[in-house]
Amino acid sequence: MNGDDEEDEEGGDETIEINCLDVAVDSAGAVTSLVVTTDGESFRSYVVFHPRIDRPGTVLYETDSWCHSLWRAEDGPIYVVDNDGFLHTTERGRFERIDLGAPMGLYRLVEVAGDLVTCGADGVVLRRRGGTWTSIGRPLTADLYGVGGTADGTLYVVGDRGTAARIDDGGWHDLALPTDSTLLCVHPWGADEIALGGENGVFLLGAGARWRLVDPAPSAHDLCAVGSGLAVAAAGAGVALFDGAGFRSLKEDIDAQAVAASGRYLAVAAGDAVWRFDGTTWKHRTFGF
Repeated sequence: MNGDDEEDEEGGDETIEINCLDVAVDSAGAVTSLVVTTDGESFRSYVVFHPRIDRPGTVLYETDSWCHSLWRAEDGPIYVVDNDGFLHTTERGRFERIDLGAPMGLYRLVEVAGDLVTCGADGVVLRRRGGTWTSIGRPLTADLYGVGGTADGTLYVVGDRGTAARIDDGGWHDLALPTDSTLLCVHPWGADEIALGGENGVFLLGAGARWRLVDPAPSAHDLCAVGSGLAVAAAGAGVALFDGAGFRSLKEDIDAQAVAASGRYLAVAAGDAVWRFDGTTWKHRTFGF
């Protein structure tokens, strides 16, 4: 299907489970999605591009790797990480699969202070500077599902059973958080704080050794900045907006797994569809392969 239009609405095989796992959007509203299909035994991953959300997209890439996370800058190369510790990228003009030397799966890929950073199984963390990927992780019994950081390059990683750490020039600093729930996402908040989100409605704000729970909160699978707030991919609760004081719903009745924003557009990976919000209207495309 490479280069072909993805099927629209009712075009899929009912025995195939389709999950849109990650998304990127540019300031013109063009959306790039990461989609995984499985029949329970085999699976395939697809990168799909929608120049316009009201028309079927084009499959840019497909692979038999189970991919987890996608990152793309405005009109830039596409980067995807997979369950075998590989990077798939168009950096040299077409997709190629690169072994990053990670022993196991990579689950999240983000940009922090101009560097690409990925994290994954057993405490792996890799950072790309000047075109070179370097391991800055350490062996852990916990998997890491979220990574983010601040403008000075300080990183925060989160994962299983409330695992969290800060990584700076002084190395790793474990964080003692008031939760043992699995944490999934990290994003800067305000001038000097970090937001951490995860399962069971756990949402924390803080920095260093000082953290506070925000309650009540939805479960948070992903975060992105929208205006002066944070958009929250809240799984079965849809999409919420955190404004510093609390949460309000932006979109219900979708299973939101990832969010991304650029300009006036917010894009959401949710179940078998990708959604886009322009500040007034929600539109979506349903995938079928």
